[in-house]
Amino acid sequence: MKKRIGVICVLLTALIFSYACSKQSNPTSTLINTATNTPLTINTLTPTSTATNMAASTQTAIQASTITFTSTPTQTNIIAGTLTATSTCTTTSTSTATPTSTTDVSLTVTPTCGIGGVDNEIQNLIVSPATVSAGQNITITFQLSNSSTGCKLRYFVALSNNCYIQPAGTSGQIVLVSEAGMNVLNSMVISGRASQCVGDGTWHNNTDASCGMEPGGAPVYMTVPSTWARGTYYVIVPTKSCNVYLNPLISADQIAFASFTVQ
Repeated sequence: MKKRIGVICVLLTALIFSYACSKQSNPTSTLINTATNTPLTINTLTPTSTATNMAASTQTAIQASTITFTSTPTQTNIIAGTLTATSTCTTTSTSTATPTSTTDVSLTVTPTCGIGGVDNEIQNLIVSPATVSAGQNITITFQLSNSSTGCKLRYFVALSNNCYIQPAGTSGQIVLVSEAGMNVLNSMVISGRASQCVGDGTWHNNTDASCGMEPGGAPVYMTVPSTWARGTYYVIVPTKSCNVYLNPLISADQIAFASFTVQ
């Protein structure tokens, strides 16, 4: 009997010991918050893709807005405006009219051929011969009219490489008929040569004996400089009642011109 009781006690002791050991082999992992003395819950963090999605959406939005912003160039409008503004400069044309005799020119505007003067004093200017060699003489004829009853018509003659009169002393222009004489080189004109009668409002040939430009109807002539090269040149005849001059600028009522050729 005593042996059975001993066995039972041993068995009970083994069971108790086994239970205690099983309790000790499975300890809990509870953490204690020392500030509040309360347990903390483990495994509460759950990973998400929010950060990844935000980065992707943010990057896409920035790239899209940048492309939209830079896709509207403005340089095209600037270039178009510039081309339109400068295209009007190409519409200007120049005259190619051939100079003719007895054309008047206003002396108060930029020098040019073929502009009318203030009076009708000279017309039908002709150079003879029309083609010469350097060093040869040319003769000119023309008609004159003077409406001033108190003054004689005065004139001088220049040879030039331009169809308009230029200031005295300009290269390419020489005065050969003036108050200094016929076919006499003169640097400046002070008064010019006078017609043979006062104005009567009638057209006269310059070779008229009584009312022409030179005494007895003498011809008006000059020598082409021997140094002039081949080309086209001009006889220029300014006229004015009472007085005409080139000192050094021109003072005249009218200017007639006619071309000739040096061969």
